[in-house]
Amino acid sequence: MGSIGAHAWTFAGGGAFTYRADRPVVFSVEGCPLCRGAHAAPGAVLCDYYAGTFRHLFRTLVTSRARVAQTACQAAGAAACSFTITW
Repeated sequence: MGSIGAHAWTFAGGGAFTYRADRPVVFSVEGCPLCRGAHAAPGAVLCDYYAGTFRHLFRTLVTSRARVAQTACQAAGAAACSFTITW
């Protein structure tokens, strides 16, 4: 997680990246550049790019069984875009 956090500027831009390393792992991007200025219906998610990137990283570096679900989206009114990673 530390390596991903250290390089978060490459995908979070000016947003703030945080993570919780428990199981399940939770990644969050507050100030998500993909959602800046976007509006989505409640419950909708717009960050497929991040979900796909996190899935690929975890499947390559941790386990091929990794699954990623976006659980919150700023464009839909959440405080941050959040992703849950399970395996």
